[in-house]
Amino acid sequence: MDEQAPDLPLLGEVAIITGAANGIGRGIALAFAEAGADIVVADIDTRAGAVTVSNITEKGRKGLLVETDIRKDADLDRLVEKTLDQFGRIDILVNNAGINAPGGLLGVSREDLHSVFDTDLIGPFILTQRVAREMVRLHIAGRVICISSIHSVVAHYHPYYSAAKIGIERLVIDAALELAPFSIRVNGIRPGGIQIRGEIALDSPEIVSPEVPLGKRRGLPDEIASLALFLVSNRARYITGTTVTIDGGLSLLSFSSINSRDNILAEQARMGIPAPVENSSLIVNVIPK
Repeated sequence: MDEQAPDLPLLGEVAIITGAANGIGRGIALAFAEAGADIVVADIDTRAGAVTVSNITEKGRKGLLVETDIRKDADLDRLVEKTLDQFGRIDILVNNAGINAPGGLLGVSREDLHSVFDTDLIGPFILTQRVAREMVRLHIAGRVICISSIHSVVAHYHPYYSAAKIGIERLVIDAALELAPFSIRVNGIRPGGIQIRGEIALDSPEIVSPEVPLGKRRGLPDEIASLALFLVSNRARYITGTTVTIDGGLSLLSFSSINSRDNILAEQARMGIPAPVENSSLIVNVIPK
């Protein structure tokens, strides 16, 4: 379909996006709608989800809100059934919904532990299986995107969250291998600190984050959405089984690199190389999705 309408690469396609009521999921939903897709918003937040659907219809596309608790198999079955009843096909699945829990290793409860794994790993696994079966049955060259986190590779005192995100990246690899013969592609996105609350704009002081090497700021949902759109488009037709990091270089930092920075800058100053311009002294905590 890309060849028929290059400015609308998803024209005529249908995408299910979990957690699409807010944040990254909402950004992806709107970007896909602008690219021509009809969108199924799957979320437990029906009030915000209805706003997302309204925004989708304003762009001239069809939107469907399905109240979905990804921890419940019955909800996942109903999500797929309603999508097929409404649109007759599923071309794209974005596993975006995710949660964390308090307490760290020493404090997390068993109930919260199960909730994190059910939401961040088991639910996406079951939904991917359910949707992929329909793609195979309907002979659709589908695409699946799983939203991970840099905390699959960078520790942050929530081992259950990190473990779930490591699991989702393994799902990407193995599902891509199994589904490749059916022309179904599976890829992941590994975001760093993304501004999903408050003012979401490049010129907002709320996104300033000096810890981030590139731009000294948090990322924006539409930047994740642009990557997701590329990965589901025909331009990425030979990409499957990979997870792409998008974090402004945040996950590249290490204790030794931070310690070395001042020494390198001093050496470069002696060579006449100008120091990089710091655009703000405001410190904002980086809390990746």
